Amino acid sequence: MSIQQDQAKSFFKGHASEWQRKAAARVYSLINDRHRAVHRTLDQYSVGSGLLDVGCGAGQLAIEAASKGYEAIGIGFAEEMISIAKKKCCRRRHPFLSSIRV
Repeated sequence: MSIQQDQAKSFFKGHASEWQRKAAARVYSLINDRHRAVHRTLDQYSVGSGLLDVGCGAGQLAIEAASKGYEAIGIGFAEEMISIAKKKCCRRRHPFLSSIRV
């Protein structure tokens, strides 16, 4: 793993819950811009098409896509963020969310 990857993983280990709260509250415009762009792109595909969210963080985008009927998979390397995503996914029971994993 690179130094930059180690730094990112270390950051999310200590800040995963805070990051998720801010992302869910749409505080970070870059995340919102990315989500809007992906949703615009998804609109060009039929429901049931697949989405692979690499670096999915707390799974917000994959879960949103799954709730619209897309087959979504989220992957990331920050275990704490993946843990949050799995909890959110299980609470909502999305039939189209294939997996959230490290």
